[in-house]
Amino acid sequence: MRACSPRRLAAWTLSSLPPASASVPAALEAADYPNLIRTGETVSTIAVPAVLAVFNWPKTSDRYRRVSRFVEAYFTKFDQLQQPPFQPKWREINLAGKVPGWTRYRVAEELLAKMTADPQVKVHFDAFLDTRAGARGHGTLPNSEREALFKQFLEWQKSADW
Repeated sequence: MRACSPRRLAAWTLSSLPPASASVPAALEAADYPNLIRTGETVSTIAVPAVLAVFNWPKTSDRYRRVSRFVEAYFTKFDQLQQPPFQPKWREINLAGKVPGWTRYRVAEELLAKMTADPQVKVHFDAFLDTRAGARGHGTLPNSEREALFKQFLEWQKSADW
């Protein structure tokens, strides 16, 4: 691929944009797409939330079994997707995120429960972060940073030699 004008990457029509409540301003840089954006240039764009949704097949069906196998593989190998050479945006995904009014697929819910076996750990971790931020005179961390730190904490906890 060769570099192209940032204006060519930002082509959309107003009617194709998601509702304002679902989007936030964002920018793409050369570090994000070095083959498309020249160093020092940015492309203004929007970011929208994404969801991986599946149909709720009957538990006895072959399709339920197949979707369950996919979900298990996705959750099990998710950490690998967050490492190079994969897109750094994988690190921003929150598997535990909730969509109001939606029910999480049962297998995914069970896997999340295993991943976060002790909910008190998260409560204590959040309290710890709040006390540290207050002691340094900083405000609380944004949720995305808290989630990233908590994930690192869980990884550290798994590998800690107690």
